[in-house]
Amino acid sequence: MNAPTISDFAERAALITGAGSGIGLATAQVLLQRGATIGVVDMSAERLQDAFPDDGILKLTSDISSTDDSARVISEFVEKFGRMDSLVLSAGMNGPMGKVDMIHPDEIRRLFEVNLIGVYNYIIPAIPHLEASQGSITLVGSINGSRQFSWAGASPYVASKAAVMALGRSLAVELGPRGIRVNTVCPGSIKTNILESTAWRGGWPVGRPRHYPEGDSPLSGKVPGEARDVAEAIAFLASDAAKHITGTELFIDGAQSLA
Repeated sequence: MNAPTISDFAERAALITGAGSGIGLATAQVLLQRGATIGVVDMSAERLQDAFPDDGILKLTSDISSTDDSARVISEFVEKFGRMDSLVLSAGMNGPMGKVDMIHPDEIRRLFEVNLIGVYNYIIPAIPHLEASQGSITLVGSINGSRQFSWAGASPYVASKAAVMALGRSLAVELGPRGIRVNTVCPGSIKTNILESTAWRGGWPVGRPRHYPEGDSPLSGKVPGEARDVAEAIAFLASDAAKHITGTELFIDGAQSLA
């Protein structure tokens, strides 16, 4: 009997959001290299075409905060491939940063529509298909969603990622009896273009207590990780090698969350 591996995704169909750049792009590339059939989703059709010029790859433009748009994407994906084995929800944004009393509630609402409601928008219509395949969902959280010393001045982002991480734990319990695994990766400092989605507000930088740690990675200092580092972890969690892993939060941060 052959042991399950993380390298064989043949005959598996995976849908990845936020695939036009960063962690989503790296994840799509890793899964494609390992034999998966993939569908890639991004708000920008131009980014998707630049990242995936191969016409054989299903490229879907979508605003994940739109319930109807998300349901359409799931429907088109399953209609084309006949199944869904893995759902990777990488799309997200930093949103407004600065002193909380300088941030408008509408900006916070928009951030949650993308980072949290957008996750629900994809998971709900995907459940019947993932149940049929006994598949998996991988969420993208953040070390700032759980560590004691969170990122001062980023309270909306931190709260949204804490919510995503709590959602992952809850859904693992709820969907486990239906054969669906749910895990969350929690990146630390990673080289991506997420700062492009940051709206800097007044009062930045926010003062921190003297005892606040530097927050560098004990493994790599001030050098951030690569998107591929996170993608490899996502590929593992989506593979049969992780068939008894659900409800976990995997930190890819060089121990930054402990520093």
